[in-house]
Amino acid sequence: MTIQTSGARLATRLAFLVSGFGLACWAPLVPLAKQRLAIGDGSLGLLLLCLGLGSVGAMQLAGPLTSKLGARPAILVGGIGQAILLPFLAFAPTVPTMAVALLLFGAFLGVIEVGMNVHAVEVEKQAGTPLMSGFHGLFSVGGFVGSALLTAVLSLKISPGAGVVAASVLMIATLALAAPRLIPTPGPRRPRWS
Repeated sequence: MTIQTSGARLATRLAFLVSGFGLACWAPLVPLAKQRLAIGDGSLGLLLLCLGLGSVGAMQLAGPLTSKLGARPAILVGGIGQAILLPFLAFAPTVPTMAVALLLFGAFLGVIEVGMNVHAVEVEKQAGTPLMSGFHGLFSVGGFVGSALLTAVLSLKISPGAGVVAASVLMIATLALAAPRLIPTPGPRRPRWS
């Protein structure tokens, strides 16, 4: 295994870890958001739908853009966007602002998910060995760590804002570690005319 291949595997694992971590940091904030916004279960359900709508909508755009620009920009833009939006989920004071924050958070989640999966396919192809299940396992590990971290912060009566800002800093630092190790992914294939 070459140094580049080893670095690309690490970068892919870190991207999956960041994505799962960021998403899971939101979960312990849901009851606080419901209380802060003074909304019922139905309104909360509609707000949570914004996350999914943002994610699915962004994936439709991220696929073609990733084909043109490569996976690296999608991973970095998606991950950093997710990290920047995370604190807004702890502070959004009204239902409309929370809806917009969740829509954008979901969109950045969709972008990083497209990028990291495209990158994972390329890394697996270059390695010549199955790696995808391990990459996806890191998403779950990130989810466990993110929810455990925010739950611990809330249990210790530390400000949720401090917890999400710390989580965002961790996400950006992890992406900074991954960035130089991300490999180019192939662009669209052009037809060969004979």
